[in-house]
Amino acid sequence: MHSAAQVEKWLLILKIIGWTGIAITTVLAALCLEEVISIWWSIIILPLLIPLILLPICLSLSFAYASPLMNPTSEWIIMLLVYNGTASCAVFIILSAFLLDEFVDTLWTVVFIPLWYLLFIYLAFCIYICPGLTHKDVNMKVEAFLLFGYFCGAFGSAVLFLLYADEWDYENFYFVFIPIWVVCGVHLVAYFNKNQGLSNKTELAILSFLIAFTVLITMCVEISEIPPSVAMIPLFLLEIGLLIYEILSIWGSHGYSALE
Repeated sequence: MHSAAQVEKWLLILKIIGWTGIAITTVLAALCLEEVISIWWSIIILPLLIPLILLPICLSLSFAYASPLMNPTSEWIIMLLVYNGTASCAVFIILSAFLLDEFVDTLWTVVFIPLWYLLFIYLAFCIYICPGLTHKDVNMKVEAFLLFGYFCGAFGSAVLFLLYADEWDYENFYFVFIPIWVVCGVHLVAYFNKNQGLSNKTELAILSFLIAFTVLITMCVEISEIPPSVAMIPLFLLEIGLLIYEILSIWGSHGYSALE
């Protein structure tokens, strides 16, 4: 078996494990919100940490075998950003679970410190990659604009969430995701303008589920009659869809041979 086939096999397996971990956390969170099970959030988030651990491994394998000609400096910078990003994301998730479990007594403002660092890492990635995207030979100016757009949207929604969560002079939750919705709206316009044949259905699916997820969260918070687990439905469907896609790729022309 060639090394490329081995790498393809391991990447496929790691992706399946990662999406499975995310799906398990989503199901456990929904059951906990509906009070079907009584379990600490610190336990619920454990499967979610699996893909954060696997992501650097997958990228390292991809750089070593799938993109062996990549500039060593570029590879080092991207891996540094990924390690810092996944670590800060994991710390944020863990601190959030500890706060929900009342293991720590602090404000969400403190818990969000790792998230600010994560957004800083994302901004650094945008600054690093966007000059290449806007180069005349690449001509991906829209993609570069959207990268910065999602940073602004995430930053704006995070600030609005803190104003809501820490009970400052802020009352209505439905304002929280407005920055994200604005960016998603621009993304949808750019998508349909560029992909008249809807060639990249995965991009459209992820974007649609992101909008549905944030809208349902807002409705669940603002309308007490709506069960909180309803917000998990689009997220769970997206995760299952991507998991099935990875599993079905085993029977593709390359995926199946990699597992032989």
